[in-house]
Amino acid sequence: MNFINGQDGICKPLEDCPAAEDDLRFSIFIQHCPTNTSEIKKVCCLEEKIYGRNEMLRILDTPDECLSLHPVNRYPEKPLKQGQKAWKMCLKYQNEALFPCGIHWHHRELEDYMQYDIVSDITRLDFCSYYHGHEDKTLGGGGVDAKRREFPHMALLGYGKNFSEAEFNCGGSLISDRFLLTAAHCTYATGLGNVSFAVLGTYNRETKPQEKYIYLVKTILKHPMYKPPKKYHDIALLEMNRRVTFDSLVIPACLHVGDEVEDSRVYGTGWGILGNNKKRPKLLQNIPLWKVPQDTCSLKFSPYKRHLPDGIVAASQMCYGDDGTPRDTCEGDSGGPLQIESNDIHCMYIILGVTSFGITACGEVGYPGVYTRVSNYVPWIESIVWP
Repeated sequence: MNFINGQDGICKPLEDCPAAEDDLRFSIFIQHCPTNTSEIKKVCCLEEKIYGRNEMLRILDTPDECLSLHPVNRYPEKPLKQGQKAWKMCLKYQNEALFPCGIHWHHRELEDYMQYDIVSDITRLDFCSYYHGHEDKTLGGGGVDAKRREFPHMALLGYGKNFSEAEFNCGGSLISDRFLLTAAHCTYATGLGNVSFAVLGTYNRETKPQEKYIYLVKTILKHPMYKPPKKYHDIALLEMNRRVTFDSLVIPACLHVGDEVEDSRVYGTGWGILGNNKKRPKLLQNIPLWKVPQDTCSLKFSPYKRHLPDGIVAASQMCYGDDGTPRDTCEGDSGGPLQIESNDIHCMYIILGVTSFGITACGEVGYPGVYTRVSNYVPWIESIVWP
């Protein structure tokens, strides 16, 4: 058993435990198992994701056969009280965007001449495997450079009349082929006006994106109960000016519909500053955050009556913060997702929260950030995105 969080684990060599290797990325303490001096050192591995067998990359004879082959997923043990439509769309996007039917080019050996021929076959392409292979560098703020293609739902939001002069100050998440999810306060920037651009498929914010990844914001839909300066219902939907084309760099994320998930540790992503009085990074950042008990969260924010006259509302807001090391989302991360990788739907991310606000300089130990709880808004989102 892991003595830090009480979860049951399995003793494995470090190289056989991706969860422990991920912890090393973020300089998170790893528990080692007791061993004899002559044995290979092992770690307490907490990762046990079971989807069933996914024989996706075998050669298929016909397009119909490809379409009939689906990833093996698990459905929630308890019936969903809401979000059935969002759940079905999550499976649809996994099927069509993450594992699309496509052409697989490869070499075939010719029997008579010991030569090779280039042939094509119909297969299920696997964009999930693209999420790995980038060396990580630990930076300020407690996070690291995200892996290239690791978060293909991330969007960078821009403000201004011309793209070449736009300022990019918020993040968002692609949740369908038309809509992004973001914070309501990210729909407008003082001196710049309404959010006007969304860049998808990007990793380095200083690299000029290809034209196909640049979208105009057609419609802004703030939650009707968002009434600044109050901090409640800080969530919005952005409709793009054209249908989003999915590829290995652009894949929607799924919504948390209220089913039971392991949310004690989640991950925030964005291009915000790397800490108080620090610069913004070029590359997308990934930071682990820990759930803060609701009573602690409420106590931290109790003095802020103007913005939070009803305190922190548990049904629609949640707090996540550090583990004793300075870790936080910061200025420029607003609107971006708080997410976990699904244990039920293979290789898809689940958005639990939207980055909303904090009360101190970011990265101050003991002071969490506040995030809009997505599951509370699923009926509203479904009514617009999938009517």
